[in-house]
Amino acid sequence: MACPVGAYTNFEEVCQAIANFLADVVAGVTVAIILLPQAIAYALIGELPPAAGLFSAIVAAVVAALWGSSHHLQSGPTNALSLLVLSALLPIAAPNTPEFVLAAGLMAVMVGVFQVLMGVARLDLLVNFDSDAVIVGLTAGSAWDSCATSSVCPQPGGGWRPRCKGLSSSCPKPIFPHLCWG
Repeated sequence: MACPVGAYTNFEEVCQAIANFLADVVAGVTVAIILLPQAIAYALIGELPPAAGLFSAIVAAVVAALWGSSHHLQSGPTNALSLLVLSALLPIAAPNTPEFVLAAGLMAVMVGVFQVLMGVARLDLLVNFDSDAVIVGLTAGSAWDSCATSSVCPQPGGGWRPRCKGLSSSCPKPIFPHLCWG
């Protein structure tokens, strides 16, 4: 009698398959435990409903699993993306309104389409040209945006001070070259 395609032919292969499956289950549970509160927190940073963070984490995980991922990047919501979405949508709609959620969904679809088009055009090579100054600029810009839109600001000596009034003098001054590069 012939073995079906993909059937295991000896006991060692079966043991290895079970060990791989158990390792995958442990990895999946670990990621789920960390990702659940993280996705909710990032949605709240972006002034979106917590369910939006969960859906973005689930969709990103499925897309990364189907089309491949990278060891160098995180698929799913991040604090920088949450802040960028918030700062891009604040001029368009007020937070916690249906229009804000709709605009965020439209923005997510648009970004996804652009990413697919860039992948098809093989423009992933452009990432190789990001210098350390660009990364520092992104980090400094995210921190400045966080300070300008959050309810508290970091003090230069440590600790926190009350809410910043937009880009007022109560916030730490940005480093001009970092803002230019970012």
